[in-house]
Order: sequence, then C-alpha cells, then structure tokens
Amino acid sequence: PTRRADVFVLPSRTLVFGRTDRVHVYFEVYNLTTDPDSLRRYRVELAVEDSTHRDLASRAWRGLTELVHRRDRPAVVEWERTTPAVGDRAVDYFTFGAAPFEPGVYSIRVRVTDEVTGATAESGRLFRVP
Repeated sequence: PTRRADVFVLPSRTLVFGRTDRVHVYFEVYNLTTDPDSLRRYRVELAVEDSTHRDLASRAWRGLTELVHRRDRPAVVEWERTTPAVGDRAVDYFTFGAAPFEPGVYSIRVRVTDEVTGATAESGRLFRVP
C-alpha cells in the first residue's frame, strides 16, 4: 500500500488477543527523506517482548526453560522498504500469529530508520494474551 486508503484498518479496542489470533500491526512513517529518484527508503525492526510481571519462581522457571530450549528473546523481525514519495507518509504493516505466546502482557516495539539520513524513530504498544 502507498496510502492509508489502500488498507482497511479495524483497530482493536481492547488489545487482547487469543493464543490462536493473528495480530496485525499497522503503522505510518513520517518525515522520510526523498532520494534523487523520488523514492523513500527505510528499514524496520519490529520486536515483541514479554512484559508480564511474574513472580520470582515463574521467572526462574521460564529462564531455565528458555535456556534448555535455546529460545532467544525478544522475537525480532527486520525488513527494508522502498516506496514512491506519495503524500506526507509511508504506510506499512506486519501480521503475526499470537499462538506461540503463553498468557501474559507483551510489548510490540517498532523502530524505523530512514536509509537516506540515518534518522530513527521508535514507538511501542502493549497487548495481552489471556
């Protein structure tokens, strides 16, 4: 998509997702520098981290489990996007399944880097899996 009108957005009012729900992250990027070819180039890093406040025993068990299974935290996805300079923003989105997450509160962090200037911006949101 190159404009918000190209995407149908139905926001979650509760930010609560079931273990098998797909989570769609939509975001807009402003103030990108247009290169000489009238293109905007940026890199995205999207991270999902467990933000649940657990008791000491639960954290110790979880840490031991992750050590044995060698799971890295946070889960991070990166991509680069080149888009025509249309309007005052670039629109982007990402979809992932919440199934691998155990019940708790999670943080989604999106960091965008303008590939022309190197400037970065970051934003985040919390969601819950009951």
